[in-house]
Amino acid sequence: MFYARPELLPDDKVACRDSIGGSPVLPAGQEWPVCPKSGERMVLFFQFDIRTEFALPFASGSHLSVFMSPQVNEIPTFNFIPSGQRLPERFWEGREPHFTVLLYPPGMPEQKSLPPDPSLEHRRLIFEPVKAVEEPGLYVGGEPQWLQDPEEHPGPNGEPMAFICQLTENYGFPKRPGAPSQPDSFSHNEYCLFLGNQSYFFGMPSRPEPEAVWVVVQN
Repeated sequence: MFYARPELLPDDKVACRDSIGGSPVLPAGQEWPVCPKSGERMVLFFQFDIRTEFALPFASGSHLSVFMSPQVNEIPTFNFIPSGQRLPERFWEGREPHFTVLLYPPGMPEQKSLPPDPSLEHRRLIFEPVKAVEEPGLYVGGEPQWLQDPEEHPGPNGEPMAFICQLTENYGFPKRPGAPSQPDSFSHNEYCLFLGNQSYFFGMPSRPEPEAVWVVVQN
């Protein structure tokens, strides 16, 4: 398991693939996700490249990005499926439009010179090996540290969904000075993902669709 320690980056132009906020890494032709309610670009909460040392069943260099609307701060409800039940085919098409989670394989041509996210302070993520969840933050690899009963599912083809990372409960993402406060956040100075619920992210190693990521929230 690795802890993603955030390091403040005052210069938004610093190229950084592992970050809170900053400029999203997106393949050529992929638009920055847009909030359907406001028409604004979604907030880039975090992104990182998967590394060999994470010991995940995904190709090294795969890139995970997590976006959510600046106007709609809600939990995913598409995941109310009994634990152990197989996920439906193309399950990602049935989730709510207020968030987007993307997992791209390595080697895809990427967009250049995207602007930084306007809502969150830009912070680089530095990955440090740990044995367990010890402080608030983002943790990659290892085993999910469930707050409630485990919620695990086979994918549509029966393949187990592979755990990628978890974000601890009530973790705050510092907003930029002058950025609007997030609706339904626990702080005027911080944003939260999915109302601050503990969030778990799972992917499908055998499927190339970037949106084939399953999200579980618990509190």
